[in-house]
Amino acid sequence: MSLMSYAIQMELDGEKYYLRQAALAGDNIIGEAFRLIANAERKHAKLLQDMSDGSPADFDAEKITAETGNIFSKLGDFKRTADKFPSQLEAYREAQIIEDLAITLYTRMLETAADEKTRKLLEFLIEQEREHYELFRALSEMVRLPEDFVHHAMFADPEHMNRAEDEKEY
Repeated sequence: MSLMSYAIQMELDGEKYYLRQAALAGDNIIGEAFRLIANAERKHAKLLQDMSDGSPADFDAEKITAETGNIFSKLGDFKRTADKFPSQLEAYREAQIIEDLAITLYTRMLETAADEKTRKLLEFLIEQEREHYELFRALSEMVRLPEDFVHHAMFADPEHMNRAEDEKEY
């Protein structure tokens, strides 16, 4: 399997993964995030397929960016769902791994790209995958942060809390 075929398949597999996660998340902000990324991965596969077929013709990064927009701006407020916490975090971390693999693959392909159009397309895809990675890193952090806060030593030590109360000035 060529590097290009592998990249196309990876994008299609990513789309399937994100659609599955969207279905599991349901009709909420998390599901919407996964659906947005799935749509982007489908477009990436199409761009790569066009390039493989010899027709990356008029690749227009600005047009594609305008169509997909900033993922963060399309998402509303995030609300943590306690009962879904472990599966959400696992899904976000898995998504980070997928996006990191794509970044690595496209960077490797960029190193051997022969023409300017191919280089521009690969640079665009690298940037897109970095944005996806950042989205899932931020979502992981939002889900994980409340648990880290509750496990902070200050909250685990009742004596510490009693001392803090005693030290307050009234």
